[in-house]
Amino acid sequence: MRTIPQPHSGRRDGHVTVIGALEGGFMFETALAEPLASILNTSIDAVFVTTRDGTIVWVNGAAENMFGWSGAEMRGRNIALLMPPPVKNQHDSFLAAFRPGRGVTHVLGIDRSLDAVRRDGTLIPVEIGISTFELNGDRYFAGFVRDISERRAAGERLRFLATHDQITGLPNGMLFVEELKAELARRTAPAVIVITPVGFWRVAERHGRSSAEHMIRMIAKRLRDAAGPGAFVGRIHGESFAVMTLGDPMGLAKKLCDAVSLPIAWGSVHLHLGAAAGIATSRRTDSAPDPLLQDAHSAASYAASRSPWGGISLFTEDLGRRIAREALMEERLREAISQQTLTLALQPKVRARDGSLSGAEALARWHDDVLGEVPPSEFVPLAERTGLIGDLGRVMLRLALMQLADWQRRSLPLTMAINISAVDLRQPDLALRLADAIRETGCDPVGIVIELTESALIDDPEQATERLHAIKALGVSLSLDDFGTGYSSLSYLRHFPIDSLKIDRSFVIDTPDIATAAAVAHTVVALAKSLGMKTIAEGVETEAQASFLRDIGVDVFQGFLFGRPLTVAQFADFALSHPAS
Repeated sequence: MRTIPQPHSGRRDGHVTVIGALEGGFMFETALAEPLASILNTSIDAVFVTTRDGTIVWVNGAAENMFGWSGAEMRGRNIALLMPPPVKNQHDSFLAAFRPGRGVTHVLGIDRSLDAVRRDGTLIPVEIGISTFELNGDRYFAGFVRDISERRAAGERLRFLATHDQITGLPNGMLFVEELKAELARRTAPAVIVITPVGFWRVAERHGRSSAEHMIRMIAKRLRDAAGPGAFVGRIHGESFAVMTLGDPMGLAKKLCDAVSLPIAWGSVHLHLGAAAGIATSRRTDSAPDPLLQDAHSAASYAASRSPWGGISLFTEDLGRRIAREALMEERLREAISQQTLTLALQPKVRARDGSLSGAEALARWHDDVLGEVPPSEFVPLAERTGLIGDLGRVMLRLALMQLADWQRRSLPLTMAINISAVDLRQPDLALRLADAIRETGCDPVGIVIELTESALIDDPEQATERLHAIKALGVSLSLDDFGTGYSSLSYLRHFPIDSLKIDRSFVIDTPDIATAAAVAHTVVALAKSLGMKTIAEGVETEAQASFLRDIGVDVFQGFLFGRPLTVAQFADFALSHPAS
């Protein structure tokens, strides 16, 4: 061991015990000097050594690369050079804790994360480990600094992926609930609007999966633009979006619905959607994010179920009770369909010329142990809204065909009119299922009349035409129900293999007193005859109506004047008093 002069060492004798040096006057033992410098200079982490007051006395090459200063430029300057103001203030108080008498002598920190500043002023996130040591009576700090920009970016990316929708980039349901919870904690009384595009899956089914993603992206953009900077927009699940606002929710909901309802360009066509909005407000002091969002979603679903193009519903306690009843009704209806506890009602059809019985229309009836007698005006639309209409139709088809087969075994020349929904008509195996039911029940298809609404046909005329021809090939007859309500195009009607037109009761009820209704009825009959079709008038309730309709050439009557819907047993008695000719 030897000593060399060192006038700035701070020792009274002007010497420090060293064997070699690294740089800038900071000394280590010779046996460690070169190997240690070599190791530290190959480290990917920046390494600093400072004096008690923060003056930099040694840096490695990684520190130069990380911060943009050369070692010579950094040595002799305070480490605060590399700190933004907030961190610098903390650093100054931190150093003060190590002044004599404060009693702090341990490791300062490991894996602390903070921001540092480069020479060009840009901030970088770093992770630091700092320790303190004494050498020859002087205290020094050693700092190891790691650039965690990539790690932080990866973490932020992972958080973004966890909290945002991948297709639209909007906040997802989890983040939306977090933001809503924070807003509720501030007691700002936000309102939540849930927006659901109506007809989305019908359009997507027709144009493919890629069209679905395109629609979702376009809807997201439109909602962002329409909501503006003061609202928080998220995609909560599927095709449903949510908006949180502190402003007028009703006005904003209308604006959002208008935006969603605009046509969406897709190749050479335009896609048309409706929009349903549900609003829930947080006026109650016990409002919580999840129930509030659920209330808005329930209101949106309710609005969507009431119109093919949607609408806006504000959640209230009364609406909540109605929704709860519908939920119970849906549950019970599923069970009724599964257990086949629905029953068949038959409304008579009579020939206009002589009043003889020509057949019946099959109608569904449902008595539930919990709900009591549920009218078709409630459970049929519910089945359509909930996707149960297909299963309901299959149950009623079998009941109707079994009854028709019974009539045929007893040589009663009656027809059975059976309603087929738009959902059924979209099923590619409709004709096959009908053929199976005919075979299993053993009925003659000549007695079957399949009734379809105009809306079911006009939804996709080409597909409907194909399905109808397949059904017609089974030997059944086809009747167009509710004719004249505004959907049909005569050019389509020419191509549908329809056997009869059913004049809607809205026209029948006003005949013969109202001239326009009488004119429509007369026109429908003339049109049917020109196309070789028969006509059926439904909703006939008075002798005056029957007389007028008979005079203009209607073939068959159906209505309360001739018989209300009857049970199977009641219809058998009716048939005895109104024999078929």
